[in-house]
Amino acid sequence: MPRTAVVLAEPGLIAERVVAAWLADGNRISRIVSSSAAARSADWRARLRSAASGVQTLGMLAYRAGIPVTALPRTDEGHTIFPDDFAAGADTLITAMTLSIIPPEILSQFAYAVNVHPALLPHYKGPVPRLGLLADAMAHLYGGVTLHVLEPTIDTGPIIAQRPTPLTPGMSYWIWEATMAAAAADMVRHELHDFMTGAEAATPQSGAGSYRRRAPGEFRIAATHTASEAERFIERCRGFTVMCDLRGPPHAGPQHGGRYPIIRLKRRIGAPTKAPSVVRVGTIEMDLSDARVVFARRRAWHRRRDWIARIVATRRTLKEPAGL
Repeated sequence: MPRTAVVLAEPGLIAERVVAAWLADGNRISRIVSSSAAARSADWRARLRSAASGVQTLGMLAYRAGIPVTALPRTDEGHTIFPDDFAAGADTLITAMTLSIIPPEILSQFAYAVNVHPALLPHYKGPVPRLGLLADAMAHLYGGVTLHVLEPTIDTGPIIAQRPTPLTPGMSYWIWEATMAAAAADMVRHELHDFMTGAEAATPQSGAGSYRRRAPGEFRIAATHTASEAERFIERCRGFTVMCDLRGPPHAGPQHGGRYPIIRLKRRIGAPTKAPSVVRVGTIEMDLSDARVVFARRRAWHRRRDWIARIVATRRTLKEPAGL
């Protein structure tokens, strides 16, 4: 029997493939809730990416299926404000890649409420599982996707299904993300269907696992890092954009302070000089705690390269469903 869902999601490959899988299984979506304007966009960029990758963006999915996309207000503290009639006739709530915490009175409006989490729970609960897995070099152990029952607490609900997607040596971030997205879509088509029909039951999480918070400045390269730490972190990110943080003491040039995307540590000049950082067209020269270094900046052609890499990765996983 087809079901009707409310979907809370932010734009991205995992959410896009989850929504597409739900619709492809003959179900309906009454509305998509997202804080991002990109979720409401069906402009030429969304059309181009959809055509090139073979996966519709969230905005294109909503546009073609006639699904309204709305945003919910937030309190000054950043908490989502849910209307009393949030379900509005839908029997299922699906959340994917959203930071919203669903209160009990909202969960009670749905017969089923599930979440897609990009890590193998109970490990790496919380809002930054993928970044945490990369930074901790644990993506080979706990990289994966978990489909679980939503509870008012964060990522603690019983597990419906899990698919390991380890980050293996030589694998790019984009292949890893595409593999997770394909796994999430497959679970929606199969395990979620079986769970909702009563053929399968959810299993309570066992063990304490871990909760991963984002420490201030943790995922940025700053003057407090060593050169080896910077190199190691950039390598671990496998193509995920790393930011260089120049805020602090005065900096040379018209671009005072700020954060800049970088792609690699280009060279070590020598010992720290205490001289101002220098922002050039293609490089950033700065002091780290143990060395004066030059980083290569991420430029427009790198963004185009990453866009192509993501398209290729998505196409590859579409052609290889048996590899999950």
